[in-house]
Amino acid sequence: ASWIKKKTGYTKGDLEAHVAQKTGADDKTIKMLRWLELFEEFPLPPGKLSSADILHQVLLQKWAMEPEDKDMVVMVHQIEYTGKGGRGKKTLESSLVCIGKDPENTAMAATVGLPVAIVAKMILNGEN
Repeated sequence: ASWIKKKTGYTKGDLEAHVAQKTGADDKTIKMLRWLELFEEFPLPPGKLSSADILHQVLLQKWAMEPEDKDMVVMVHQIEYTGKGGRGKKTLESSLVCIGKDPENTAMAATVGLPVAIVAKMILNGEN
């Protein structure tokens, strides 16, 4: 809560109402911020922390996966283009659904980290 107060210039009154007024957040957004416990005081790691560090700490606690949890990445790409010689508008659609194996072997790691690792290895091996 101290972080939210500092970032929004809070001085007195209802903190949630102040944040809503200051940011234009609707009831649904305030409810989500409440679920994240951003209006509560809780201990943070010692040292100088950026806003990103603080948000990271909050999300690590709130989004922690249980041993039986799995994540899922769903992507749909729709590409519109004009055919050769201006022959009408065409659309291509590509989709991907990836389900993680467990909290350590996540879909996010497979779809973000693995491609980056492959490219890094290719660069290091001098491949084009």
